[in-house]
Amino acid sequence: MAQLGESRPQDVKTSMKPDKQLPATEPVSDVSQLQKTELGRMVQSTGSVLEKNATAIVVVVCTVLVVAAGGIWWIRQSTESSSAAWALLESVESVDDFGSISEKFSGEVPGQWAKLRESEAHQKSGTDVMFTDRELALADFKRAREGFEKLVAVAGVDPIIRERALWGLARSLEATSDGDTGKASEAYQRLVTDFPETIYKPFAEERIASLKTGGTKEFYAWFAKQNPKPADIRPKDGAAKNPHDLFLPPAAAGEIEGQTKDADAKPGEEAGATKPDDTKPDAPKTEAPKTEKKADEPAAEKKSGSEEPKADEPKAENKPEVDAPAEKKPE
Repeated sequence: MAQLGESRPQDVKTSMKPDKQLPATEPVSDVSQLQKTELGRMVQSTGSVLEKNATAIVVVVCTVLVVAAGGIWWIRQSTESSSAAWALLESVESVDDFGSISEKFSGEVPGQWAKLRESEAHQKSGTDVMFTDRELALADFKRAREGFEKLVAVAGVDPIIRERALWGLARSLEATSDGDTGKASEAYQRLVTDFPETIYKPFAEERIASLKTGGTKEFYAWFAKQNPKPADIRPKDGAAKNPHDLFLPPAAAGEIEGQTKDADAKPGEEAGATKPDDTKPDAPKTEAPKTEKKADEPAAEKKSGSEEPKADEPKAENKPEVDAPAEKKPE
């Protein structure tokens, strides 16, 4: 029994010792197995690339951040600039204001609208003075045509702006035609082709048909040779003699016309002839020695006829009546 008890501790000690120690190279075998997989090779290659190009990668990232920041700033600035342009466009008071806005914001939509409005204003001005000042009209049409052409040539311009620019360009070319209406017809046709649903389509088609006729070409050829100026006399086809007649009823207009005639007439001529009642009380008040001053009024005396002898006869009869008694006394 004692021998059995003594042998047991030895057995325990020997059993606690490891039967076999793991080699130190076992973990390395796991890494090698990981490298053999697809994911392992990718991670290893990526790490090597990052190590070699770390500086370049940092530069690229910084560049992207700077570009993004610049884009955000530009968008904000353009938004603020566009708002300012629209505000200026709403407060325009003259054609020159449209021109300054179009130059300042030429690459923006408000600037393009300003250029359109400026060109349309020049076209209207040219149309208004076409028959009174041809030189000024041609200058206005030239500025309008140049503005319309710039808008049509802009790529990506707002379709509404382009449509109106084509319409204005066609009208300007027709107004300045010298008989060759081909350019105007092409502009009208271009408008109809580019914008089949345009509101100007009926008018454009009508102008295309009219410009092909000989009568229209002859008219523009004749009109191009005319040179009306502000000082030239304009035809008085139904024109009112007095500008105030346009705003007054017929009776009042006639009274004003009569008053102007009386005011322009000489004191002893027409005014006396039209108003005989006023001349009668004035005739006796004239003095005999002052008749020499009225020697320049024979027309007025002949017109009054029966009235003037009555005024002169009493003077001629009174003189002999006063002298006759003086001669009879000595008899």
